[in-house]
Amino acid sequence: KIATPRAQPSFKDIAPYMAFNRRFCMRPKVLNHVFWTSVFLSFSSANTAFADQLLGNWQRGDLIFQETRDLEAEMLKAATGSRLTHVGILRASGGGPIVVEATSDGDVYETELDVFLQRGVGHDYEIYRIKNLAPPKDWYHPIVLAATDYFNWEYDLYYRKGESEINSSELVYLSAKKIGVELGGYERLGDLNVENEATRSFFLDHWKHHPDCRELGSNRESCWSIIKNQLVITPASLARSQKLELVVSTFAKN
Repeated sequence: KIATPRAQPSFKDIAPYMAFNRRFCMRPKVLNHVFWTSVFLSFSSANTAFADQLLGNWQRGDLIFQETRDLEAEMLKAATGSRLTHVGILRASGGGPIVVEATSDGDVYETELDVFLQRGVGHDYEIYRIKNLAPPKDWYHPIVLAATDYFNWEYDLYYRKGESEINSSELVYLSAKKIGVELGGYERLGDLNVENEATRSFFLDHWKHHPDCRELGSNRESCWSIIKNQLVITPASLARSQKLELVVSTFAKN
């Protein structure tokens, strides 16, 4: 059953409070485990109230999806038919909710919630929760701790399967897998809707730099064949997982 908050305020209503919290409660991007413990234990009731107003019935360890505005987002929308193009993991802190995410401009790091939402089209989002995996009352969610293992990993612009570089969907998938939860699975890129300008341009504009194509000395079209055989994780495939439940969505119903 989907829990939707009543009289939910807009992002603009809450953003000034979130900005204030961020200004006076800044944290370094890379945190050791001891500091992680302290910030969770210091999470204030006031900031919880702001987050509850903005996000509804959210919990630590929830996954937050959005539609973003870049070439990668256009590729994902064309390939999957979904507006969901980016995903992160929510955690609590003394300064308000934090999103652990992987982005092309910052690798794997933490972002304040209001900054995360500002990047999204219309500030819209969807929150999903892993079923039957409630966060401990006095500790942080295990998926958040698992995600810290990937801090400062480089972003994977080529969407290659592996554990040397990572994109936002892989961060969530691999972090969940570390705690014994398989969220969806890899799909062959060529089985998605890839024969369109947005998808071909994203992967082929810099095909000469693609590690697999460069290693094999491929031409453009043979490189495209190699790329289409890649196994990928997308935000849309994560959201379809039967192990997730939708908590709240601000996307307009079609």
